[in-house]
Amino acid sequence: MNRHLFLVMFVAVTIFVGPSVALAAPSLSFTPQPANIFKVYEGGNYSVDVTLSGYAEDTKVDFYVRGPIGETSEITKKISTYDYITNGEHTFTWDGKFDGTYPDPGTYEIKFFGTDLFANNTNELKSELTVMEEVFIGDFEAENSFSPEDGEEWQIEFDLETAVPACIVLRVNGELIGAKGPVSDGDYSIEWDGELSGDTADPDDYDWRLYADPAYCGGSSSAESGNLAEDDVTVEEPAPEPSPEPEPQQPPQQPPQQPPQQPPAQNPQQTPEQPTDGSTLDDNSNSNNTVTGDGSDEEDTAGDGSDKKSNALWWTIGIVVLALIVGYFVGGKGNSSANIGGKNS
Repeated sequence: MNRHLFLVMFVAVTIFVGPSVALAAPSLSFTPQPANIFKVYEGGNYSVDVTLSGYAEDTKVDFYVRGPIGETSEITKKISTYDYITNGEHTFTWDGKFDGTYPDPGTYEIKFFGTDLFANNTNELKSELTVMEEVFIGDFEAENSFSPEDGEEWQIEFDLETAVPACIVLRVNGELIGAKGPVSDGDYSIEWDGELSGDTADPDDYDWRLYADPAYCGGSSSAESGNLAEDDVTVEEPAPEPSPEPEPQQPPQQPPQQPPQQPPAQNPQQTPEQPTDGSTLDDNSNSNNTVTGDGSDEEDTAGDGSDKKSNALWWTIGIVVLALIVGYFVGGKGNSSANIGGKNS
């Protein structure tokens, strides 16, 4: 009897427990990887394809959504449960609502987890999802630093996707810098000149936030909507002033060169002067030669005009002597005539 009972128990364990021990536990995988953006304002459902594999007969799979991650409004909701599914691909959907209401925009986590009839658990299958409302700021580009003291401006360029005309607001350290809108889909930019509260910001790091706010476009709400783009920017010290360039050295000025003086040209028709030693000039002699007392020609080598002065002196003496001789003879004849007249009387 005991032997028969043992055989019955062995068969039961082999039939009902053996497969779960011998075969692999069920597992879940994405096929393909799900979309990471859900635009709830467009309507429709968010769909995810999940594949169940392994020994997965009659496996129950739960679908969870948790978020917005890191926000005070973060919650976890079970979206659906698929009971007793088998191996293969299965599609899960979400209408984007929690209890009939659209959740706040932000980053969410989707998770799938299953258990089969033998209490074998599947792996946890997770992925991140960005939930968008009417306004979505896509790719953006901005400089990490700038120097307003040097006349530079900081600019952020961004791509906007929106179902309705939106107003985009830029704040730096909480202060409103600029707003653009209402605008529709497209590429836009907003600039910051580096001023806060009317003064140029000191060199430091500053937080900036770019988001949609209907209030700045005539809307009734001042709450942020859509996703948020944020980062920080550094205000730098002004560039040092360049040192003045040295003035070029002027070369010393040279005094003007005077042209060499040419000696005065001699007049070939100049009248030769008489020598001062009483000699006469030879008619055939050169005007630069004088006749010496011994009848030889002597050239005026001094070049200072002394021969001319000597000749002039001799001429003067000769004239004076001649005048005395003439006066002697003329005076003697006068006296003789006077004496003769006296005698006659």
